[in-house]
Amino acid sequence: MRSSPTQFRPRSIFFDLIVGLVIGINAIIFCVAYATLFSIASPHIVVYMTGLYLLGSALLMIFCALFSELEITIAAPQNHAIAVLLAIAAHINNTINLQTAQNQLIPTLFSAFALTTLLTGISYLVVGYFRKGNLIRFIPYPVMCGFLAGLGWAMFSKAVLALNTHPGADSLEMTAAAITFALLAYFIQQYYKKPLAILGLFFTAVIIFYIFLYVGKIPLTLAITNGWVLTLPTTQSLLQLPTLNLFTNINWHALYSVMSLIFIVVLVNNISLLMNTISVETSTKKDMNFNYELCITGIANIFASAGGGIAGYIVVGQTLLVQALKGGSRLVGVIAGGCCLLALLFGAGFISYLPKFALFGMLLFIAISFLIHWLGATFFRLSRQDYLILIIIFFTICCSGFYQVELICWVILMKNISTGTDMMLFKVFCQTFRNIRWGA
Repeated sequence: MRSSPTQFRPRSIFFDLIVGLVIGINAIIFCVAYATLFSIASPHIVVYMTGLYLLGSALLMIFCALFSELEITIAAPQNHAIAVLLAIAAHINNTINLQTAQNQLIPTLFSAFALTTLLTGISYLVVGYFRKGNLIRFIPYPVMCGFLAGLGWAMFSKAVLALNTHPGADSLEMTAAAITFALLAYFIQQYYKKPLAILGLFFTAVIIFYIFLYVGKIPLTLAITNGWVLTLPTTQSLLQLPTLNLFTNINWHALYSVMSLIFIVVLVNNISLLMNTISVETSTKKDMNFNYELCITGIANIFASAGGGIAGYIVVGQTLLVQALKGGSRLVGVIAGGCCLLALLFGAGFISYLPKFALFGMLLFIAISFLIHWLGATFFRLSRQDYLILIIIFFTICCSGFYQVELICWVILMKNISTGTDMMLFKVFCQTFRNIRWGA
C-alpha cells in the first residue's frame, strides 16, 4: 500500500478528487440502471434493489481502493450476472405470489442476494488463499464466449421487456429512444474513444429530454404518467438494513428453489473476475497477483453481504478511466465509494428525475457490446468447431435458460481438471481474450 510522495501534493489531491467524483457519478448511474431492470420482476423492489447496488458499490470501491495491489483499482457490482440475478428475483416473486405472502418478498430477496454475495466472497477467498486461481481457467474459451453472449442477449431482451411493462401509451417510443441511445453510445465508444464520452452522452440525453418537455410545454406529471421518468418514492430511504424481524418472514421454499441460480452467479462472478483482472493487467502493463486480488475482493464481498449488497469485483472500464484521467492514488476509489454512499443516504430525490430511456439505454448499450464482441467478433477469430460450440451455448441460454449451461460448464470443468489435457489452456485463453477484447 505504499504511495509515492507526489500523490499527496495539493494538485494531485485536487485531480484525484475530480476523478473520484466522475467515477462515483458514473457508478451511481449504472447502479440505478441495473436496479431499474428489476421492475419486470416486481415494480415494488426497484427502490430496494437500488439501495443494494449502491451499498455493494460503496463498500467494494472503498475496500478494494485501500487494499488492492493496484492503487487505481475500482471495484463494483457489474452486468455479467445481472440476467441471472433478475431470474432469481422473478422466480422468488412468482413463488411468493402463488402463496399470496407479499410480506415475505423483501426478506426472501434480501436473503437470496446476501447469500449470493456471501458465497461469491467465500469462493474468492478460498480459491485465492489456497492459490488455486487456475481452477476457474479450465472452462474452454468458446464456452465462456457463448455464455457471455447469452448474458448479453438476456440483458437486451429483459431491458426491452421492462420498457414495455409500463401501462402508459408511450412504450414503443421509449423503446425506440433507448435503442437509439444504445446504438449511439456504442458508435461513440468505438470511434470517438474518449473516456468521458458515454457519461457526457448520458447527461446530454437528460438535458435534451427536459428541454423537449419545456419547449413542448409537456408537464412532468404527464411524462411520469406515460412512463418516461423513473418514479421512486423520494421519502423512502435507499438504505434499508436488515432487522431481526426480517429473518422471521423468509420464504425458505422460494429461497431453496433458486439455489441453482445462485451457484451460477458465483461461477459467473469467478470467471468474470479473472477476465477483468487479465484485462486490467494487460492494459495498465502492471503485474497483478491474481490470488491476492481474489482474497481482497472476497473479503470486501463478505462485508457487503452483511447488508445484502450485490456481489462485485474489479471494473475494467472504470479502472482504465481512472488511468486515462491521470488519477494516481487510492483516494480516487475512496471518493467514488463515498459518492455512492451519499446517494444511498440522500439521493432518492435526485435519482427520481432521471429519464428511463437513458437508464435502459445504458443497459442496452452494454448488451449490444456483449453481443457484438462475444457473438460477432468471435466469428472471425475462432475456428468453425469452436464457434459451433459458442453458438450451441448461446442458443441454449436463449431457448432454455441457464440451468443447462451450468451443467455443461461443470462437466467440461471436471473433465479438464481430471484429465489434465488442458493445462496450457490458460495461455491460449489469455492471448485470445486480449486479442478479441482489445482488437489486436
